[in-house]
Amino acid sequence: LCGLDLTEGGINDRFSLLAMADLGTQVTVRVYSSRRDWSEATVQIPAGLGAFRPFELPFDEFMAWRGSGGADFTRIGAVSLTFAGGESLDVGIRHFAVVPEPGTWLAGLGLLGAAAGIARRRQAPPRA
Repeated sequence: LCGLDLTEGGINDRFSLLAMADLGTQVTVRVYSSRRDWSEATVQIPAGLGAFRPFELPFDEFMAWRGSGGADFTRIGAVSLTFAGGESLDVGIRHFAVVPEPGTWLAGLGLLGAAAGIARRRQAPPRA
């Protein structure tokens, strides 16, 4: 990933995962800044096929391993996902992405609505 900024300047603060597993499993997401500096977090996916379920992994819940302080989410070289389970495990992933905190979306929608209202007032014809 060549030093990718997963936070996009501080906007994103978590991974979003949409997944399902037939037997249930633990998914470990490992984020590397270098060979020596990495962090990981784990999420439990309950058993059940048929419906993808949403999961979130906030960056501040990742535990540092090796090196000095773990991964730097503004300078990522690699991301890996590891699933606990045997060869009979079936896992489906529909979505895996970095996203902003949910409140950020609401604030952005509010600003967009305010801007649209102002633009609409400016375009309204004068009343006689």
